[in-house]
Amino acid sequence: MIQEDGTMTLPKYIISAALLALLGLGAAAMATNYRLGSLHDMGPGMFPMVLGIGMAVLAVLYLVLARRGGQEAEDKVTFNDGRPLVVILGSVVAFGVLLDPLGLVVALSVLITGCWIANTDRKLIELPMMLGLYNAMAIVIFVHFLNIPIRLGPL
Repeated sequence: MIQEDGTMTLPKYIISAALLALLGLGAAAMATNYRLGSLHDMGPGMFPMVLGIGMAVLAVLYLVLARRGGQEAEDKVTFNDGRPLVVILGSVVAFGVLLDPLGLVVALSVLITGCWIANTDRKLIELPMMLGLYNAMAIVIFVHFLNIPIRLGPL
């Protein structure tokens, strides 16, 4: 797991199963805020609850089958540096915080720039192209097609 040089190596199936289980349990936990109802008269929380529990069960089943299938030695993920993860998560949080006061273009630009900074193989020419393309796509999809009332900028 943890090597002499400080890197941590985990099999991909463990990471996949953990993320699937967390997502499923999170959906099930959020479904408790809604009325579940009964099987005859289902409430709005029934489907996300069943789906979340099903995802968690599938994650455990996947973990057991992958372990039994001998995937331990194959496909490992090595964590050398935690900075990209922190930068990406920080960018997502910044997007959520900045969206309402500064608008879609500024918030999405901060998110895209943060993800670009987290990439180790980044090229400067990519950033303006990504900013233009992704902002244009977001405006067309969310503002024009879906008619979501999102401010585009701070003005």
